[in-house]
Amino acid sequence: MRPNANKLISGLFYLLMLPAFSVFAQTSTLSPYSRFGPGDLIFNGYANQVGMAGVSNAGTSVSKLNFNNPASYAYDTLMILDFNLSSERLRLKQSSVSSTQVNTSLNNFSIGVPLKRGIWGMAFGFIPYSGIGYKIQTGEVLDTANSLITKYSGNGGYTRYYIGTGVKITKNLSLGVNANYLFGTVNKTRKILFTNPSFFSNRYKEEVYLADFYFEMGLNYNGKLNDKFNYSLGLTGSPAQSIKAKKTTLWENYKYESFNDLEVIRDTIDYSPDKAGTVVLPTKIGFGAQISTKRYSVGLDINWQDWNSYKVYGVNDGLKNSFKVALGGQWIPNDKSLSYSSRIQYRAGLYFNKTFLELKNTALNDYGVTLGAGLPFKKSYGSMFNFGFAAGMRGTTKDNLISEQYLRMVFGITLNEDWFRKSKYD
Repeated sequence: MRPNANKLISGLFYLLMLPAFSVFAQTSTLSPYSRFGPGDLIFNGYANQVGMAGVSNAGTSVSKLNFNNPASYAYDTLMILDFNLSSERLRLKQSSVSSTQVNTSLNNFSIGVPLKRGIWGMAFGFIPYSGIGYKIQTGEVLDTANSLITKYSGNGGYTRYYIGTGVKITKNLSLGVNANYLFGTVNKTRKILFTNPSFFSNRYKEEVYLADFYFEMGLNYNGKLNDKFNYSLGLTGSPAQSIKAKKTTLWENYKYESFNDLEVIRDTIDYSPDKAGTVVLPTKIGFGAQISTKRYSVGLDINWQDWNSYKVYGVNDGLKNSFKVALGGQWIPNDKSLSYSSRIQYRAGLYFNKTFLELKNTALNDYGVTLGAGLPFKKSYGSMFNFGFAAGMRGTTKDNLISEQYLRMVFGITLNEDWFRKSKYD
């Protein structure tokens, strides 16, 4: 291995892992819909996959990681380091009112290691699972001297550290598993506020902390249609699993002093700290198919998740089963060309997601289009800068609901080095 590249990877590893430990739980979002369930589920792939609408269930590569199907680790032949940053511009609209917000966060950090080149590999790192970040206010006039204001707010999220392995059990078939340690805290607050100072207002706070393991599995089959076309089939999933949790609740009465914007606590109605329980994560199943040549690849993903079975301390949040379909592709003009532009990887895709949310008998669907590119480093083992863009919409303004128009960009760097090839001398 080249010394300069070795120092670069080592330096980046230590540089990035330090902030990762301080921000792992800050998988923030700005969506009011993150109030429900575990919050906004964050796509756990990489920038190159974002550019292809997230298509990844059947993907394998010797120079790119694929967390979504751990069976793909069996194809690793290089030491791979991958990290990603994401930024989102979100425009919220309700009736004639609209607002725009921007959020930027560290998306993931992963390292892949071939244990036996092209046969057995492993990967580890951290990936965000969900994020919560909302402020919602409703109002009702009770009489000429008093109004009732209800405020909902939430923040936090869940992150997972993972370690996974994949192995070929035949020439074409591989299987793999990811062991995830899910942890983090979600805080939710509900305030019922009376503007008349002679009335007591009340505030209810709930904090749920998760810390437990759960597992995901994957299968992959690679074959040839003919001398030109290859195909790959992938199956991913995990059964419903109970995650250990601790919940703290606090219910208080207070009086609101509007002249100095002060909340004066009067008494505590109930306080229950660190109550042990479980959060049930639902069963999920994913299928993928991909056809590729040396220049082209096209893939289709179908994912389903049983959110009817999601429960927090035995209570279901009224979520519906989700279903997502995504179609994406990649084109390389000529990876052997001396022209740099001919070696760029161009990507595009589209997706439709029936989310787990249904409010006022209206399904809140999410759909959009994606674009992306991979800019290769010179003189490298497939190392590159990756960019992924997604433009989409979720929700509707029907029945006074909120529509979200978003523009999301994910920037990633993939660094590859051939640490595990034996040197030969004449």
